[in-house]
Order: sequence, then structure tokens, then C-alpha cells
Amino acid sequence: MASRRGKGDGSISQRHDHPTCPPAVDGVRPEHRCQGRWVATLNLGWTGAAPNRKRQRKVMYGRTRKEVKIQLDTAVRQRNDSALVVASPSVEKWLRYWLDVICVERGLKTNTLKSHTSKVERYLIPHLGGHRVERLAPEHVRAMYAAMRDAGLSEATLRQTHAILHRALKVAVREGKASRNVAELIDPPKVETVKRRGLTLADARRVLKVSGLRWHVALYMGLRQSEALGLRWSDINIEEAWLAVEQTVVRKPGVGLIFDTPKSTASCRVVPIPPVVRAHFKLALIEHTAAGGDPDGLVFHDGKGGPLDHRRDWQDWTNILVLAARPPLAPIPHIALHAARNTTASLLEAAGVPVRMVAEILGQSTVQVTHGYQLADVGRRREAMLALESYVAD
Repeated sequence: MASRRGKGDGSISQRHDHPTCPPAVDGVRPEHRCQGRWVATLNLGWTGAAPNRKRQRKVMYGRTRKEVKIQLDTAVRQRNDSALVVASPSVEKWLRYWLDVICVERGLKTNTLKSHTSKVERYLIPHLGGHRVERLAPEHVRAMYAAMRDAGLSEATLRQTHAILHRALKVAVREGKASRNVAELIDPPKVETVKRRGLTLADARRVLKVSGLRWHVALYMGLRQSEALGLRWSDINIEEAWLAVEQTVVRKPGVGLIFDTPKSTASCRVVPIPPVVRAHFKLALIEHTAAGGDPDGLVFHDGKGGPLDHRRDWQDWTNILVLAARPPLAPIPHIALHAARNTTASLLEAAGVPVRMVAEILGQSTVQVTHGYQLADVGRRREAMLALESYVAD
């Protein structure tokens, strides 16, 4: 016979909720071999103030007495350690709270928040949203990944989704909404590292031959599209031949194009301007000044001084690739605009520039540096850019 549990240790009983359980007659249920669920209840005292006080309980279910006893003993230990999860929201409710409150408090970049929201709405909520955060199990997450693979999604998408779930559950554990992070119990999807394709040296030369300032900045200086579209004339020192990356243009859902800060601290950088690009900047500045343009205005704009739409910029890139491949010349692959950065990286490395310096020029360095340090170090970067220009021009 099981020993009686002490005060505060909770209670265990069996419910007559199985189809084979006979109904009670006049409050008396006939004897039978019950196959109903076992339930454990842990009394956690009262919450709230009179007259709205409520008794707080933790209720656990299982198929056997042994199963719920293990759950109850675990809950007692967690209560004593102040680690017991009493009320756990649904995964859907928690993910929306995490996006709307936690991510905003952290100051996530607009594009990052947009990416997180997309994965949450398209994959995490449809597959996991109905579960309680505390009861989310590894098999639920594995089933989601299996469904995503069946739908033809890439392993990279799966891994990004896993990373978002891991971050959201990490905060849930920290805030007492879950006792464990299920994403840590399973291996993240594996992704093979594939180097993005850029233009060859020959193709880059053909593009530069028929293009103006915008694509010289893209191919020689490796600015991200959002960085180039956020570039102001006040960010450029033509005489000393350098520019500062200090703002970006991004699209915010429901709002439109807005100005934002660069992607990371390392992205806030000073980039030397090679002589060939400097010449294009000089011509563009003369035209801008002659037209009465704002000296603090955008270098690349919509024709009225406002931010240039990313889609229009992408179409201009497609058009320049077509123009550079006019017959009888061979076609140029229609690579993504972001691949212009990959082209810059490849050409810098081919020109003999150390990988570390390439990372600094492209704003990919993990070292957090100030603009003061960057300006002091701009000499080494200028040498790298001159090496690149010499390599492309040969």
C-alpha cells in the first residue's frame, strides 16, 4: 500500500474517465478495474487579494500512478527551488509576445524582425502554436521539420527557424514560462556552407565598362544594397577619398521605406574610395550641386530626393547585366544584387588583400571598432582598394 503523502506534498488520485468505467448511480459507482487517468494535484496556496483570491494549483496527468508520482515529485522540487512553472502560455501566444515585446525591447533591426516574424507566422505557429510552451516536446519540433522538408524547404530555412525557436524558448525559460528549452534537446538542422557566386573578373570588367557610379560603388566598395541606398553626400569626403557607412534604407512592413542604422557595430565603418570611383563621385557631385541638390541629401534617390525603392534598384542591376552582355558578347549570369559584395570579396582576395582586411572593408569584422580607429586605419584599407583597382584594370 502506498504511503500517505505529507502536507504540502500534493495528492494523487484516479479519475473515472475511461469508456469502461461504469456510471455512478445515486452517487455510488460500482466496483470495477479502473483504467482512467491518474491525476496529481499540488496546492500552491492563494493568489490575489480578497475578495478575488484564487487557489492556485498545479495539476498533472498520466496513464499510471507511477507516472504522475514522478511528475508530482519533480513539481515539489521545482516549487522548493522557486523554479516551478505554474501557468504556461500557448506557443502561439508566447511567440507573438516575444516578437512584439522582447524583440522590440532588444532593438532588433527592421530586416531582422521582419525575417523573425516571417518564420514565426509561416512555420512555427502553424505547426507548434497549439501546444503549451511547458508541454512542447522534441517530437513536436521534429515533426515540424519533417513537414517543412516534405514541403521542399531548404535546410537553411529549417536552421533559421530552429534558431528563432531556440531564442524565443530561452527567454521563456528565463521568465518562468517553461522549465526547459526544447530546442536545446534536439540537434539543429545541418546546413552545408555554400559560397555565394559572384561575377568573374571578366564579367565584372564588362559591367563596370557600361555602368556609372551606383555599380562602381557596389563592385569596388562592397556596400550592402541598404547601405548604398542610405548613403548621403555628407557621408562622403571626396578630397580625402573615403566614405562613412552610417545609415541604411530598409522597408518596414505596414510603413514603407525608412532610415535605419547599419546591421551591426562592425557595419558602421569607413571605406576608402578608389580613384576610379572617386572620379565618378566627383562628376555626380557636380551634377547634384548644379541641380540645386541638398548637400546632405541622398546620393542615390528616387528622383525627388526620397529613398530609392530596393526593387527598382534591383531592376536597374538586372538591366545593367543585360546591357553588359549585348551580342555578340556572351551572356552574364543573372546573379543576385547581393552577390556584388561577393564579387568585391573575391576580387580583393584575388588581388592579394588579406582576408581580415577584406572583412573590415565589407563590414563583416566581429571586432567592434570606433570611427576614430577606423579613420586612423584607413591607410591600410586604401592600399587594399588600390590593389583591387589595379587588379581589375589590368
